[in-house]
Amino acid sequence: PDMDLDGMNLTLTHDFPMEWTVDALDDYTWNVTPPMDFFGEIMVNVTATDGMGGTDYHVFTFDVTGKNDVPMIDYIMVDDVEIVPEMMNITTEVDEFGNATAWMNETMVILELDEDGMLMFMVGASDKEMDELTYTFEMMEPLDDYAVTVDEMVNETNVTVPIPTNFTITPGMDTYGDFWGMMTVEDEDPYMIYLYIQIAAMNDDPMIDSVAVDVETQVVGSTFVLTGAGSDIDMDELNYTWKMGDDILGYGMELSYVPTTVGEMTLTLVVSDGTVMVMEDINITARKSAA
Repeated sequence: PDMDLDGMNLTLTHDFPMEWTVDALDDYTWNVTPPMDFFGEIMVNVTATDGMGGTDYHVFTFDVTGKNDVPMIDYIMVDDVEIVPEMMNITTEVDEFGNATAWMNETMVILELDEDGMLMFMVGASDKEMDELTYTFEMMEPLDDYAVTVDEMVNETNVTVPIPTNFTITPGMDTYGDFWGMMTVEDEDPYMIYLYIQIAAMNDDPMIDSVAVDVETQVVGSTFVLTGAGSDIDMDELNYTWKMGDDILGYGMELSYVPTTVGEMTLTLVVSDGTVMVMEDINITARKSAA
């Protein structure tokens, strides 16, 4: 009612805490909003006065039901450098003209490592209710071969510090390219960010698979043929060079050679991918002609 039994107009006041938002819709109706993350009971005195010394009050109990706050991933730390997740737009597909045809616009971090290396990073997350958190990493685009190890370190001296968790990702040998992973931290509700993992291609040494000679007996003054074969996992074009000591005898996978003196000699096949050279020796013994 807006007046007492004597017909006197009433004025209502309250003692809500200052951090509560109280909007008066009229003299006798309030819209009340609790502060962020508040839950539990609160007792509030509402007092009515008639301006003539008459007063009365009533204690109201408000019970605010709590709800779970989603945890947050605060940072990804690599080599003591904190990387804060942020909204990014990454092109995932292009057409033949280099125009973007697909992309991802998500909260993410970019992580980089070299081919045949491993990526160690720490995940720092926090939760307002201090709930126990679980961490999950998964590849969205499976690598041919990879391993993930986790080392949880719980800070028990200061629970306001995000609980750091270490992850190590070890891609399979000779894996390179761009891959997508997802990092999830959850209490009863999950929070997820994308990990854009860029594995830089590194040059692999070429290999000499075989070096062979076409005849068992090499004769002075007669031609024999040496054949070499190599391979490169990076599919680089290989160059073949045949040498004796510091002298270059020829180029290519095959070498036709005519010994001019009797005795043992060592020929060397050098295979290069343009960056790295590998070598293999073959020993030849030249004999006099039977004629």
